[in-house]
Amino acid sequence: IRPISDIIEEYQIERIDLLKIDAENYETQVLKGISDSDWDIINQIVVEVHEHIEGGENLLIRIKKLFDSKGFKTVRGEDTRRPSLGVYMLYARK
Repeated sequence: IRPISDIIEEYQIERIDLLKIDAENYETQVLKGISDSDWDIINQIVVEVHEHIEGGENLLIRIKKLFDSKGFKTVRGEDTRRPSLGVYMLYARK
């Protein structure tokens, strides 16, 4: 597994219009792979968040705080399956 910033550097990516992340409760680790300078080139992010998986408690809040700190406005989408499952989409936009 490679950090996103390594891929950005290798392919000389200058802009990311939409970054979609569905990492089955590894979202935090994926997001940690974005260097501070690379957050500036990302315009929108969509993350599927599983709060029902062990270790996923409060994951939505933690990711939202990270996005807020990077200058994104966030909106939580409704549960994508059943309300009892705790699976949400988090949309972030600058």
